[in-house]
Amino acid sequence: MSNLIRYGGTYLIENMLEGRVSASSIHEFNDPFELHHRPGRLPTPEEEIERVREVAAQNWSELEQLIAADGGNIDILRKKLAGNPKDFMGITQIIIESQRDRSPRIFDIHTKVICCTADLPPHSGEIPMWGYYAQCHCGIRVHYRVNFYQRPGIVTFPIVYKDKPVEFGFSESTPSKINEFVKKMLKTKSTGWNHESEVRLLLPISLLRKSPDASGIERWWLPINEIDIARIDLGIKYNNNNKLLSEFRAKFPSVDIFKTRKHPDAFLCQYEKLT
Repeated sequence: MSNLIRYGGTYLIENMLEGRVSASSIHEFNDPFELHHRPGRLPTPEEEIERVREVAAQNWSELEQLIAADGGNIDILRKKLAGNPKDFMGITQIIIESQRDRSPRIFDIHTKVICCTADLPPHSGEIPMWGYYAQCHCGIRVHYRVNFYQRPGIVTFPIVYKDKPVEFGFSESTPSKINEFVKKMLKTKSTGWNHESEVRLLLPISLLRKSPDASGIERWWLPINEIDIARIDLGIKYNNNNKLLSEFRAKFPSVDIFKTRKHPDAFLCQYEKLT
Protein backbone atom coordinates (compact mmCIF):
# COMPACT_ATOMS: atom_id res chain seq x y z
CA MET A 1 0.00 0.00 0.00
CA SER A 2 1.17 3.54 -0.76
CA ASN A 3 0.98 6.75 1.26
CA LEU A 4 -2.33 7.73 2.84
CA ILE A 5 -4.09 11.10 2.86
CA ARG A 6 -6.09 12.81 5.57
CA TYR A 7 -8.23 15.90 4.93
CA GLY A 8 -8.96 18.36 7.71
CA GLY A 9 -8.87 21.91 8.99
CA THR A 10 -5.91 23.91 10.21
CA TYR A 11 -6.09 21.90 13.44
CA LEU A 12 -4.14 19.20 11.58
CA ILE A 13 -1.17 21.57 11.44
CA GLU A 14 -1.62 22.52 15.10
CA ASN A 15 -1.66 18.86 16.07
CA MET A 16 1.45 18.04 14.03
CA LEU A 17 3.28 20.91 15.71
CA GLU A 18 2.41 19.16 18.98
CA GLY A 19 3.79 15.90 17.52
CA ARG A 20 0.45 14.11 17.44
CA VAL A 21 -2.44 12.90 15.26
CA SER A 22 -5.97 12.51 16.65
CA ALA A 23 -7.80 9.17 16.62
CA SER A 24 -11.60 8.92 16.64
CA SER A 25 -14.28 6.82 18.26
CA ILE A 26 -16.35 4.70 15.91
CA HIS A 27 -19.42 6.55 17.19
CA GLU A 28 -18.23 9.63 15.28
CA PHE A 29 -18.79 7.94 11.90
CA ASN A 30 -21.41 9.56 9.68
CA ASP A 31 -22.42 6.83 7.24
CA PRO A 32 -26.03 5.77 8.00
CA PHE A 33 -25.12 2.20 6.98
CA GLU A 34 -22.65 1.94 9.84
CA LEU A 35 -23.92 0.44 13.10
CA HIS A 36 -26.92 -0.84 11.08
CA HIS A 37 -28.03 -4.34 12.00
CA ARG A 38 -30.58 -5.19 9.30
CA PRO A 39 -31.74 -3.88 5.91
CA GLY A 40 -34.08 -0.92 6.11
CA ARG A 41 -37.35 -2.82 5.64
CA LEU A 42 -40.02 -4.44 7.82
CA PRO A 43 -39.47 -8.12 8.59
CA THR A 44 -41.71 -10.67 6.94
CA PRO A 45 -43.95 -12.95 9.06
CA GLU A 46 -41.56 -15.81 8.35
CA GLU A 47 -38.65 -13.75 9.67
CA GLU A 48 -40.59 -12.89 12.81
CA ILE A 49 -41.23 -16.59 13.43
CA GLU A 50 -37.52 -17.24 12.97
CA ARG A 51 -36.76 -14.60 15.60
CA VAL A 52 -39.01 -16.45 18.03
CA ARG A 53 -37.00 -19.58 17.38
CA GLU A 54 -33.76 -17.67 17.86
CA VAL A 55 -34.92 -16.45 21.27
CA ALA A 56 -36.11 -19.90 22.31
CA ALA A 57 -32.74 -21.40 21.38
CA GLN A 58 -30.72 -18.97 23.51
CA ASN A 59 -28.94 -20.02 26.64
CA TRP A 60 -30.88 -18.35 29.48
CA SER A 61 -27.87 -17.41 31.58
CA GLU A 62 -26.25 -15.66 28.63
CA LEU A 63 -29.51 -13.96 27.70
CA GLU A 64 -30.03 -12.67 31.23
CA GLN A 65 -26.49 -11.30 31.33
CA LEU A 66 -27.10 -9.36 28.12
CA ILE A 67 -30.35 -7.88 29.37
CA ALA A 68 -28.97 -7.08 32.83
CA ALA A 69 -25.95 -5.33 31.30
CA ASP A 70 -28.29 -3.00 29.44
CA GLY A 71 -30.46 -2.28 32.49
CA GLY A 72 -33.37 -4.40 31.22
CA ASN A 73 -36.04 -6.01 33.39
CA ILE A 74 -35.53 -9.78 33.29
CA ASP A 75 -38.87 -10.53 34.98
CA ILE A 76 -40.80 -8.72 32.28
CA LEU A 77 -38.81 -10.57 29.64
CA ARG A 78 -39.62 -13.94 31.26
CA LYS A 79 -43.35 -13.12 31.19
CA LYS A 80 -43.12 -12.09 27.56
CA LEU A 81 -41.39 -15.32 26.62
CA ALA A 82 -43.98 -17.37 28.55
CA GLY A 83 -46.91 -15.75 26.76
CA ASN A 84 -48.21 -15.77 23.23
CA PRO A 85 -45.48 -16.11 20.56
CA LYS A 86 -46.79 -12.90 18.99
CA ASP A 87 -45.39 -11.06 22.01
CA PHE A 88 -41.90 -12.05 20.87
CA MET A 89 -41.98 -9.54 18.02
CA GLY A 90 -41.46 -6.43 20.13
CA ILE A 91 -39.13 -7.90 22.74
CA THR A 92 -36.79 -9.59 20.26
CA GLN A 93 -36.46 -6.36 18.29
CA ILE A 94 -35.63 -4.47 21.49
CA ILE A 95 -32.98 -7.04 22.41
CA ILE A 96 -31.42 -6.96 18.95
CA GLU A 97 -31.21 -3.17 18.88
CA SER A 98 -29.97 -2.98 22.46
CA GLN A 99 -27.17 -5.47 21.85
CA ARG A 100 -26.36 -3.91 18.47
CA ASP A 101 -25.84 -0.51 20.12
CA ARG A 102 -23.87 -2.00 23.00
CA SER A 103 -21.40 -4.11 20.99
CA PRO A 104 -19.55 -1.19 19.31
CA ARG A 105 -19.21 0.48 22.73
CA ILE A 106 -17.45 -2.63 24.02
CA PHE A 107 -15.13 -2.59 20.99
CA ASP A 108 -14.52 1.15 21.36
CA ILE A 109 -13.06 0.73 24.86
CA HIS A 110 -9.93 -0.90 23.43
CA THR A 111 -9.68 0.46 19.88
CA LYS A 112 -9.75 3.85 18.13
CA VAL A 113 -9.77 4.71 14.44
CA ILE A 114 -8.05 7.08 12.01
CA CYS A 115 -9.88 7.53 8.70
CA CYS A 116 -7.76 8.33 5.63
CA THR A 117 -8.04 8.05 1.86
CA ALA A 118 -5.80 6.31 -0.66
CA ASP A 119 -3.10 8.53 -2.19
CA LEU A 120 -4.29 8.44 -5.81
CA PRO A 121 -3.57 10.62 -8.87
CA PRO A 122 -5.85 13.70 -9.11
CA HIS A 123 -9.49 12.63 -9.63
CA SER A 124 -12.96 14.20 -9.50
CA GLY A 125 -13.65 12.80 -6.01
CA GLU A 126 -11.07 15.15 -4.50
CA ILE A 127 -13.20 18.28 -4.88
CA PRO A 128 -16.10 17.12 -2.66
CA MET A 129 -13.53 15.78 -0.19
CA TRP A 130 -11.88 19.21 0.04
CA GLY A 131 -15.26 20.85 0.46
CA TYR A 132 -16.67 18.44 3.04
CA TYR A 133 -13.68 17.53 5.20
CA ALA A 134 -11.24 20.44 4.79
CA GLN A 135 -13.24 23.46 5.94
CA CYS A 136 -14.71 24.20 2.49
CA HIS A 137 -11.26 24.32 0.83
CA CYS A 138 -9.79 26.51 3.60
CA GLY A 139 -8.05 23.59 5.30
CA ILE A 140 -5.28 21.19 4.36
CA ARG A 141 -4.58 17.55 3.61
CA VAL A 142 -1.65 15.55 4.91
CA HIS A 143 0.16 12.76 3.06
CA TYR A 144 1.35 10.13 5.57
CA ARG A 145 4.23 7.85 4.63
CA VAL A 146 3.88 4.07 4.77
CA ASN A 147 5.99 3.84 7.93
CA PHE A 148 3.42 6.02 9.75
CA TYR A 149 0.73 3.34 9.69
CA GLN A 150 2.81 0.17 9.37
CA ARG A 151 3.63 0.13 13.06
CA PRO A 152 3.23 -3.04 15.12
CA GLY A 153 -0.33 -3.27 16.42
CA ILE A 154 -1.99 -1.08 13.76
CA VAL A 155 -4.46 -2.82 11.44
CA THR A 156 -4.97 -1.12 8.05
CA PHE A 157 -7.71 -1.96 5.53
CA PRO A 158 -9.52 -0.31 2.60
CA ILE A 159 -13.26 0.23 2.91
CA VAL A 160 -15.58 -2.04 0.93
CA TYR A 161 -18.54 -0.17 -0.58
CA LYS A 162 -21.86 -2.07 -0.74
CA ASP A 163 -25.52 -1.46 -1.51
CA LYS A 164 -26.70 -3.09 1.74
CA PRO A 165 -25.46 -2.73 5.31
CA VAL A 166 -23.93 -5.51 7.37
CA GLU A 167 -26.63 -7.56 9.10
CA PHE A 168 -26.67 -8.44 12.78
CA GLY A 169 -29.34 -10.70 14.28
CA PHE A 170 -30.10 -11.66 17.85
CA SER A 171 -28.67 -15.16 17.36
CA GLU A 172 -25.30 -13.51 16.68
CA SER A 173 -24.99 -11.86 20.10
CA THR A 174 -22.20 -14.09 21.42
CA PRO A 175 -18.82 -12.36 22.03
CA SER A 176 -17.21 -13.96 18.96
CA LYS A 177 -20.15 -12.99 16.73
CA ILE A 178 -20.14 -9.45 18.12
CA ASN A 179 -16.44 -9.11 17.29
CA GLU A 180 -17.04 -10.44 13.79
CA PHE A 181 -19.96 -8.06 13.25
CA VAL A 182 -18.08 -4.97 14.43
CA LYS A 183 -15.10 -5.76 12.18
CA LYS A 184 -17.37 -6.22 9.16
CA MET A 185 -19.20 -3.01 10.05
CA LEU A 186 -15.95 -1.06 10.25
CA LYS A 187 -14.91 -2.29 6.80
CA THR A 188 -18.18 -1.48 5.02
CA LYS A 189 -19.84 1.72 3.82
CA SER A 190 -22.62 2.64 1.43
CA THR A 191 -21.75 2.92 -2.26
CA GLY A 192 -22.74 6.58 -1.99
CA TRP A 193 -19.33 7.22 -0.40
CA ASN A 194 -17.15 5.30 -2.86
CA HIS A 195 -15.59 8.51 -4.23
CA GLU A 196 -13.65 8.72 -0.95
CA SER A 197 -11.52 5.58 -1.54
CA GLU A 198 -11.32 5.39 2.26
CA VAL A 199 -8.68 3.47 4.20
CA ARG A 200 -9.06 2.96 7.95
CA LEU A 201 -6.47 2.41 10.64
CA LEU A 202 -7.50 0.48 13.75
CA LEU A 203 -5.36 1.56 16.69
CA PRO A 204 -5.09 -0.23 20.04
CA ILE A 205 -5.15 2.30 22.85
CA SER A 206 -1.80 0.90 24.03
CA LEU A 207 -0.24 2.94 21.18
CA LEU A 208 -2.11 6.11 22.08
CA ARG A 209 -2.08 8.73 24.78
CA LYS A 210 -5.01 10.76 26.05
CA SER A 211 -4.93 14.52 26.58
CA PRO A 212 -7.02 17.65 25.79
CA ASP A 213 -7.04 19.25 22.35
CA ALA A 214 -6.88 23.01 21.77
CA SER A 215 -10.55 23.29 22.78
CA GLY A 216 -10.04 21.39 26.03
CA ILE A 217 -11.79 18.23 24.76
CA GLU A 218 -10.16 14.95 25.83
CA ARG A 219 -8.95 12.97 22.82
CA TRP A 220 -6.73 10.01 21.96
CA TRP A 221 -3.49 10.78 20.11
CA LEU A 222 -0.97 8.85 18.05
CA PRO A 223 2.58 10.32 18.09
CA ILE A 224 3.94 11.55 14.75
CA ASN A 225 7.39 12.67 13.59
CA GLU A 226 8.73 14.56 10.59
CA ILE A 227 9.76 11.30 8.90
CA ASP A 228 6.09 10.19 8.92
CA ILE A 229 4.92 13.15 6.78
CA ALA A 230 5.50 13.06 3.01
CA ARG A 231 3.90 16.42 2.20
CA ILE A 232 0.95 18.69 2.93
CA ASP A 233 -1.43 20.33 0.46
CA LEU A 234 -3.06 23.69 1.19
CA GLY A 235 -6.68 24.20 0.15
CA ILE A 236 -7.63 26.59 -2.64
CA LYS A 237 -8.83 29.16 -0.08
CA TYR A 238 -6.02 28.60 2.43
CA ASN A 239 -4.03 31.69 3.45
CA ASN A 240 -0.45 30.50 2.94
CA ASN A 241 1.12 33.55 4.60
CA ASN A 242 -0.15 32.90 8.11
CA LYS A 243 1.94 32.36 11.22
CA LEU A 244 0.87 28.72 11.61
CA LEU A 245 2.35 27.74 8.28
CA SER A 246 5.60 29.51 9.12
CA GLU A 247 5.85 27.50 12.35
CA PHE A 248 5.25 24.31 10.38
CA ARG A 249 8.01 25.15 7.89
CA ALA A 250 10.42 25.80 10.75
CA LYS A 251 9.65 22.54 12.58
CA PHE A 252 9.36 20.27 9.49
CA PRO A 253 11.80 21.71 6.93
CA SER A 254 11.99 18.49 4.89
CA VAL A 255 8.21 18.27 4.30
CA ASP A 256 7.10 19.56 0.89
CA ILE A 257 4.18 22.00 0.78
CA PHE A 258 1.83 22.26 -2.20
CA LYS A 259 -0.86 24.80 -3.07
CA THR A 260 -4.13 23.52 -4.54
CA ARG A 261 -5.59 25.19 -7.61
CA LYS A 262 -8.60 24.60 -9.86
CA HIS A 263 -7.96 22.81 -13.12
CA PRO A 264 -8.91 25.24 -15.93
CA ASP A 265 -10.61 22.65 -18.14
CA ALA A 266 -11.81 19.81 -15.89
CA PHE A 267 -13.48 19.01 -12.58
CA LEU A 268 -10.08 18.35 -11.02
CA CYS A 269 -7.50 19.90 -8.71
CA GLN A 270 -3.95 20.83 -9.60
CA TYR A 271 -1.07 21.01 -7.13
CA GLU A 272 1.85 23.43 -7.29
CA LYS A 273 4.87 23.02 -5.04
CA LEU A 274 5.71 26.07 -2.97
CA THR A 275 9.32 27.12 -2.59
